[in-house]
Amino acid sequence: MPSNHESNRAGSAADAAVDRPKAGETRKLLRALHEDRVPPHARLYDEICRINPGKEHDPSELIECSIKLSPRGFSRQRHGGSVSWQPSDRSQLADSACKAAPNDAVQRALERPPTTGESPSPATPPSAKDPQLEALQKWAERGARFFSAIAYDFDAKVYKLYQFKHRPVAYFEELDLIQRQAELPSLAYIRSAEVPMDDPQKWSEALYFKLRFLTLAAAGTTTPSPSIVVPRQPSEILAADFRPHPLLSPGLLSALSKRAAVVDALGLLLKDLPVVNEPVVKLTPPVLDPAATPDQIRKAWADLAYGVSINLLDSAKIRFVEDHEALLLKIADAMGCEAQAKDWLKQIQPFDCFYSYLGLGPDSVTLYYRSTTLHRRRPAPHYRRGGTPLRDGTPPRDS
Repeated sequence: MPSNHESNRAGSAADAAVDRPKAGETRKLLRALHEDRVPPHARLYDEICRINPGKEHDPSELIECSIKLSPRGFSRQRHGGSVSWQPSDRSQLADSACKAAPNDAVQRALERPPTTGESPSPATPPSAKDPQLEALQKWAERGARFFSAIAYDFDAKVYKLYQFKHRPVAYFEELDLIQRQAELPSLAYIRSAEVPMDDPQKWSEALYFKLRFLTLAAAGTTTPSPSIVVPRQPSEILAADFRPHPLLSPGLLSALSKRAAVVDALGLLLKDLPVVNEPVVKLTPPVLDPAATPDQIRKAWADLAYGVSINLLDSAKIRFVEDHEALLLKIADAMGCEAQAKDWLKQIQPFDCFYSYLGLGPDSVTLYYRSTTLHRRRPAPHYRRGGTPLRDGTPPRDS
């Protein structure tokens, strides 16, 4: 039974206290975020509960929400979840993506034609589908990558499907983007299908790559030799001249008029953060004319917009949302959306949420967060404010 099973409401004060939202009650958290304006918001959570009984994770561990702040607005109706993470689950994404679809249009787009002897689904006419929709179905059915996830962005009205590849890793800084551009989808750490909820045939693919994120040790440090490479500091992604590849231009937060204020606040969030996992860069490769010259190709890459995300789950210092309200409001003020941020803080306050990832784009900051009290279904005191931090262990890689 899911950990956030809801009891019946009762009128007594005792029952009201029992029913008060708290950490780990994912369905209540999603209701608070969506305020019941989007009834399909629970489909993904229902699907995770359906496929997960008896497995190693509680459903509350598998759901991750996010907010996106930019001068264009404050987005909060966003969440996703893992649907497969074992080799035996390789074929699961296509089925789960259809069941968790946010509306009828996307569900029809992802419904597979019946096999021989089966009756056609009432939702799917027998006529052939649009070639783009057939390509989307084939994309979802690709079975080589067993780790997969699904996400909703109801503010942008985009449905996202993710397929991960853990090994082998092709680190982005080392790729020849010009000579190997055609290979980039197969080399990517994550392939993501981004499906417009109202117009599924206009779906597109985004690629994610891990960054090796190493630098030479500085002379005079405790490192035996300055020629030895060491991990870069997470805060380096905030530098105005940071670029994830020599062909790309520095671009993170570059479109913000109040960039300095945002960087100052994020610097506090990243302070003393170890490199938990390698950072990840997200992009869609430029579409190039076959007759493009080398200079035109390099310019296309230099002009490309991209994002970078970094893991915030330091088990020795969980970054609880409530402990970092001031820096969030500073970012929101710089973006012009402080009122919406305050409203969101009130919505999630009962759920003891903590940040899990930070994503940066040219003009946006995305903060991913969770609400759970468990790790692999066991009590996790470090996931509760005032709980005991774990000094000798770390959350699972790529969690």
